[in-house]
Amino acid sequence: MTDFQVFLKTMSPKQVSSPIEVPVLSEDQRQFYRDNGYLVLERIIPANWLERLRAAAEKITADTGQLVASTRKVALGPGHNAKSPNPSWVWNPDEDSDDLWTFLSDSVITDVVADLIGPDVQFYYSFLFFRRKDGVYQGDGCGAWHQDYAFFPQTNFDGIYAGIHLEDANPGRSHTVLVPGSHRGPLFEHMNTDGRFTGRIGRGDFNKIALDNAIGLTPPAGSIELFDFRVVHNDDAGADEGGPPSFQALYTAADAFPYRSFRLGSTNHGTIVRGRPPRCARHDPKGCPIPCDLIEIERWLSGGFEVGS
Repeated sequence: MTDFQVFLKTMSPKQVSSPIEVPVLSEDQRQFYRDNGYLVLERIIPANWLERLRAAAEKITADTGQLVASTRKVALGPGHNAKSPNPSWVWNPDEDSDDLWTFLSDSVITDVVADLIGPDVQFYYSFLFFRRKDGVYQGDGCGAWHQDYAFFPQTNFDGIYAGIHLEDANPGRSHTVLVPGSHRGPLFEHMNTDGRFTGRIGRGDFNKIALDNAIGLTPPAGSIELFDFRVVHNDDAGADEGGPPSFQALYTAADAFPYRSFRLGSTNHGTIVRGRPPRCARHDPKGCPIPCDLIEIERWLSGGFEVGS
């Protein structure tokens, strides 16, 4: 079975919901997103849901205390132990919490995403993100300037990252820093000269990015930050201390097909959360840069762990 056939198999809709009938964003908000590649919706999560999401994060974090070494699902940080769990990230928390999956699959977050890239939207994956002063991937990776599209090469570029803020963010703690409008610029290759995947934009390309225009996103608890997965950004801004944990989720247009099946995803990967399943793939005429070996992306995302077929 080819990778594409495997993907088509995973695309069997596990949940299909109706298209949204009324836009949830104003035209000004949609235009701001189109122009700048990001949008912050402050305190949009209802208080009762915020408490449920916090409880989910606390339980998932506590459960990592059972681990003594990192796994493909959980990366452990320095000083981790059962009494003081210290994960760096947890893959696919949507499988660990019914509340989280309900929120990610049918709530204001899916309405907003459908308003921006819909009407047909699929859930791609989620993770629980612990912002560290010393970086996420052992001081590398997300601590570097990058575009998320490079980690998920697919037939078109309708992809949105959504960050769910469980606590207040502030400039003194690690937070998202991005370059507004950079989604309309070049698609950087995130590879070395041999075509090997590096997970970062090379320094030789920095002169093509308006890094002086970068801004930090520091919304209050209950907010959702959304950005186009082509936006140049840095997830570990070198602040004085690490930031609070947040849930992160990637959504793509339903007709965006990956060039390799995403074996790191949960059983919810590919679920149609708004609209209907696609009848055909949509291809962006610019094409999508890919490394010489697509499996290198998978190894990088998994922290070096091999992923079974």
